[in-house]
Amino acid sequence: MSNKKDVIIPEVPATIVIETSAPAAPAEMTEGLESTDDAPLLPTDANGKIDFTSRAYLESHKPVVTVEFASSKFDPEREVKVQAGLDAVAELLADKINPLVILLARYWEIKPARTAIKKMIDAEAKSKNIPEDRYLQIDLRKNVDTLASLSQAIDRMKYSITYFKPRAGVDSKPVFQMMVIDGTMYNVDLNVLAAAKLTFGEDRVALKAHLVEISQKVVIDELL
Repeated sequence: MSNKKDVIIPEVPATIVIETSAPAAPAEMTEGLESTDDAPLLPTDANGKIDFTSRAYLESHKPVVTVEFASSKFDPEREVKVQAGLDAVAELLADKINPLVILLARYWEIKPARTAIKKMIDAEAKSKNIPEDRYLQIDLRKNVDTLASLSQAIDRMKYSITYFKPRAGVDSKPVFQMMVIDGTMYNVDLNVLAAAKLTFGEDRVALKAHLVEISQKVVIDELL
């Protein structure tokens, strides 16, 4: 097995041959993929072919991408990130995203599994008396589209944090400026002030209270 954190997708036992139209992956793509020697056994049907119709099996096993199933555009490093993202979605939004949609994305690199999961979605649509195309393209897609719209907000949050990261080679000592807050002068750290503005936004009362609490009061000795 590779030392990389590989995605686990069910492997084909060496004694089982399945029909697949997927072309063999080029040699440079085999890095990061699992070998058939290390493959876990999968449930099979009466004809000895792998049975990807077991939802219980698919949900209880993480996918190991193999040469047999890898597409020409398969990227092991990217797939690891995709699977990690799906783990986060399943954990944080389990009540918002249909688990079959997550399962479909998780097993996308395995065409037989992809087809089997699509049939599970169609069966669920039928049980709800909803047209299959409408169920997947409208009903199930709605929450996924909402999730996708968060990407810009997440990018903004990441940028706003990175923006205040000290630059390499630049003295990161705090820079202070004297400011009058409600008639009293304070020595305010400008980096702290910038962060506080992000936290409190337009709430100037809360902003001033925060700065008063963490800043040093300036005492000016009077000349006699």
